[in-house]
Amino acid sequence: MPKAIKISPMLNHDRLRIIRKGHANVSDLQKFIPASRQKAELEFQVMAREILLSEGKEVAWYGIEINRVLKHYNMTEQDIRRWAKDEVASSTPQTGAI
Repeated sequence: MPKAIKISPMLNHDRLRIIRKGHANVSDLQKFIPASRQKAELEFQVMAREILLSEGKEVAWYGIEINRVLKHYNMTEQDIRRWAKDEVASSTPQTGAI
């Protein structure tokens, strides 16, 4: 039976931390997607191959540029910032009269 993937309740905050780094390695992808290590390695290889075939460039030892990762998953930094704001709003207890 496959191991359950642990998804952070603050997934988009984790994604913002990775975006600030400017690049993503396999461990970062594992958190970004979220996925198993095996799936993250496969995704990394797919993106690296796309870059090699389309541009003739090898991926740097430290990872894939974050703009390429965002494009691959059809996301923008603005989307993730908005989702992160929603995460905070939904996790903040509401106050007021009952």
